[in-house]
Amino acid sequence: MEAAMQSAGDPNTRLESARACVLLLSKYREFSSAELVLAAHSSIIQLFPEIVWLGHNITRRYKESAKLGDLVNAAISAFIGLQSNVFFTRAFG
Repeated sequence: MEAAMQSAGDPNTRLESARACVLLLSKYREFSSAELVLAAHSSIIQLFPEIVWLGHNITRRYKESAKLGDLVNAAISAFIGLQSNVFFTRAFG
């Protein structure tokens, strides 16, 4: 998690670290929490401006942004799933 949240270093390396963190937290749910899962997804989304940097040419920006679509979907899915769990826990205890 620490490597994913660093502000220095290659953005692609940090993205892969954050991705690995999300996978581990998803696979081993007994060692994670809603806050950790959302923090891992948040660290991915915070990297988007660096990955799709305006200094890159348009072709590269399109390629990079196409790769990020699945990550956005995963983050939204995780958020909805976690919110559903919170709702059902509160409703049905």
